[in-house]
Amino acid sequence: ANASSYAEAYGVDAGDIGSFTNTGTISANANATGSWANAYGVDAWNIGNFTNSGTISASANASSYAEAYGVDAGDIGNFTNTGTISASASATNGNAWAHGVEANSGNFTNTGIILVSANAEGSDARAEGVFTYAGSISNLTNSGIISANANATGGSAWAVGVGTEGESIGNFTNTGIISANANATGSYAYAYGVDTGDI
Repeated sequence: ANASSYAEAYGVDAGDIGSFTNTGTISANANATGSWANAYGVDAWNIGNFTNSGTISASANASSYAEAYGVDAGDIGNFTNTGTISASASATNGNAWAHGVEANSGNFTNTGIILVSANAEGSDARAEGVFTYAGSISNLTNSGIISANANATGGSAWAVGVGTEGESIGNFTNTGIISANANATGSYAYAYGVDTGDI
């Protein structure tokens, strides 16, 4: 999707999904030269079982605000990724937010790659690998790569590999790589490999 003012793109847009399996390629690209851009690789209210062994990507580029989600859902019952999920957001004069996998709650297993990057000029950049906003992560097992990178010029940069919004992670096992990198010129930079309440 390309526009001068507002661009929005979806690879998959649905309500509730009982079972989701991707072995191919799903991509969403939104580019706005004037204002906002939002891109969603997979967007759903809730997903019972999610399996990806293919490629899911989302890219958003805009002047004042850009936001990209690899996978965005409410509750995810069981999430398994053996493929690649990527999200990138870039803003030339505003905020850039990028989310690899965002949900309210769920069980997450990653043996593949989740790559997230946010680049902002003039404001803030936020990058999240796997993050829950309204609930806990019951189980998280990672033997793959989860990487979040945020870069801001003139604003703050915030990056987290795995996190919850004030909640907890029930069982956490990592034998892979979880990385977070934040760089900011003119303000603060925050980088958390894992950011949560109790584990």
